[in-house]
Amino acid sequence: MSGNELHLDLLVLAIGMVVVLALMVKAAFERLRLPALIGYILIGVALATADKHLHLMPESAHSVFEFLAKLGVIALLFTVGLKSDLKKLLGHLKGASIVWLGNILLSGLSCFIGVKLLQM
Repeated sequence: MSGNELHLDLLVLAIGMVVVLALMVKAAFERLRLPALIGYILIGVALATADKHLHLMPESAHSVFEFLAKLGVIALLFTVGLKSDLKKLLGHLKGASIVWLGNILLSGLSCFIGVKLLQM
């Protein structure tokens, strides 16, 4: 068995284990009445931390998991878009605009003051 076949076998095993872990976390979080997304994020953080310290995955697995992570974000945004109620969102536009304007003005003013203080 060559090195590439071994890496592919380990990669398939790792993805399978992550899928099984995700299903278990989803069931546990549903029982706790918490969003499963929190569990998925915790799985990702735990895997990244473990790999950083223990070097569990080969370099080829990083690109595969990065691709799967991007696919997950796209799926999440697509789902949120499908479940959004445009009329309710437009109803909150006035209040959100006031908050947005305050944030822009406050951050712009603080940057302006910071630059002026640094030029002294």
